[in-house]
Amino acid sequence: MGDKAINSLKNVDSTPLLQFLHPILNMLLHLIGNGGETLEVLSLVLTMI
Repeated sequence: MGDKAINSLKNVDSTPLLQFLHPILNMLLHLIGNGGETLEVLSLVLTMI
């Protein structure tokens, strides 16, 4: 996967994607509960966006 592919992914409008992921993320956070794991998952998700 080259830089061009990564840049094209970054240029995609992420709003619909975030609207799609939001309920899924909420569900995951509720399943995990409030702990250090929540922060790890959030940081992982943010690196993927």
